Amino acid sequence: MKTYSYLEARVQINTGDLIGVSTGTPTGKVIQAGQVVAGLAWAHITHCAIAFWAAGRLYALEMNAGGNVYKPMSQYADHPMVVCAPPAGTDLSRFDLGVDHITDRHIPYSMADIARIGLRLLPMRLIDTRGWGNDGDADKVCSLLPSLIYRTLGGDVSAIPKLAAPAEVVSALLVRFEIA
Repeated sequence: MKTYSYLEARVQINTGDLIGVSTGTPTGKVIQAGQVVAGLAWAHITHCAIAFWAAGRLYALEMNAGGNVYKPMSQYADHPMVVCAPPAGTDLSRFDLGVDHITDRHIPYSMADIARIGLRLLPMRLIDTRGWGNDGDADKVCSLLPSLIYRTLGGDVSAIPKLAAPAEVVSALLVRFEIA
């Protein structure tokens, strides 16, 4: 797998690419620990965003603790990342519709969904988590937003679990390259 610096990789990132980020934040460290315990590949990836270009600038469309936002991708330049191609069937010619769909209304972040994802990842299932994420409201954390956008654009998101952890989203897509 090819690894680039952020400056080298920036020009190779396309609108619609999934960006998996290793944030290093306290919440990110808890997410990473849960993903390591679950034995997930890409366990160091603790946040997901979708890249898009507008007016010559590269942005990240994402959910963070403040809700749905987009911000300059350069804010992640000092973090390890992976860049994944969107799922098959994603019609990127309609990407602006996905951005509009996500940014025209505030979507609050859900700490409850973070807890649900953590419980679903437990190796010894003490709780029956089948059916979680089927309530039509599974778009309130960073790792669930990409499925919503890709599905809206016709992408095949069947490989992404309904309540996916960030590492599971990355594992479900084709990793194009890494950024160190």
